[in-house]
Amino acid sequence: MKKLTMIAVLVLAAWMPGHAQSQGDRLDFTHNRITIGGGAAYTPTHIPKDYYQRHAKGSSSLELSLDYAHLWDLAEHHALGFEINGYQSHLDRNGCNIFYGGASVVYNFRTDNGWVFSASEGMGYAGNDFDEGLHDKWDEGGIGVYSKIGAHYKLTKHLGIGAEARLLGSFFRVQYDDGGDEVKEIVQSGISAQLRWYF
Repeated sequence: MKKLTMIAVLVLAAWMPGHAQSQGDRLDFTHNRITIGGGAAYTPTHIPKDYYQRHAKGSSSLELSLDYAHLWDLAEHHALGFEINGYQSHLDRNGCNIFYGGASVVYNFRTDNGWVFSASEGMGYAGNDFDEGLHDKWDEGGIGVYSKIGAHYKLTKHLGIGAEARLLGSFFRVQYDDGGDEVKEIVQSGISAQLRWYF
């Protein structure tokens, strides 16, 4: 029994430093990351029937996203940096495809147990492809305003999983046959599951 106890103590003593090191690697202050995600969104915006074969006041959609973030330490648990965002969404009720590409300011807060909370706000280009409108194809590009918040958990030093909630506002100008014009807006909110690679 004494031999067995001694062996158990030796194994535990040999295992603890390596385990502590792996925990330290997992919880280190690595910020830079590439994030891919997919989820669902909803557009409550009134869709004018002048532009679509099908009139819809709201539409659900599927979304995909790809982001790259580079951050710098502010303090022990805080970081600030920039993020490059790519986003694609398809609205199922009216056939509108929305693409967004832009840059954001991003803030990071890291806990001591592996959680990373972040918030981003930015602007960029938003393209709206109305492929089922009254015309064969109608594209309108304009300004996109993009914001999101997320919570992720680091499984290892380089790998994390989590979720984000996002809001996209797409603004574009419509020209009418009589020479007039008007600024239109499509607002979309959604939530997606995320996979992150930290480096």
